[in-house]
Amino acid sequence: MSNVLTVRIAALVLITLAWAPIAHGQESVEEVLPHNTVTTERAKVLSVKSADVRAIPGTDTETIYQTLRVQILSGPGKGEIVTAENDYLELEPGDVFFLTHTVNVREGLDAYSVLEPDRLPALGWLLSCFVFVVLMVAAGQGFMASWLSRRVFCLSSTYSCRDLRRATTLSWFLLE
Repeated sequence: MSNVLTVRIAALVLITLAWAPIAHGQESVEEVLPHNTVTTERAKVLSVKSADVRAIPGTDTETIYQTLRVQILSGPGKGEIVTAENDYLELEPGDVFFLTHTVNVREGLDAYSVLEPDRLPALGWLLSCFVFVVLMVAAGQGFMASWLSRRVFCLSSTYSCRDLRRATTLSWFLLE
């Protein structure tokens, strides 16, 4: 029984070793067919080359269409100055936004288009305001709780307020 198992394992190993050069000789799909890439990068508008109003096909709605000269701020093309097409939102020199870079090797396409405005600075301010409000409310609640506890303790206890101040000061040292 063990001889049969040994023969089967040996046959499986030999078949695998014989198949490896054949499988290795095949080219991968990526080598034969170049792949398309789409990347998202941050960019800054340097100038507006042209701007006009165009009708959206199939509708009565008009939109602004711009050709922009932009500098890429992040990603593989960092520092490059390119031309981008924009029919999404009106941009002015100095505006920072996200750019889509599409490369299709088969069709010879290398295009840049506007994706979204960069909202990170606005979100940073919003987060800062939120943290400030939370800290102010928390500090106010802590102050009020401390002040109220002193008053209630002084009124409902046989201890004097001087004893309470000592106890409160001691508890602050213990907590820190």
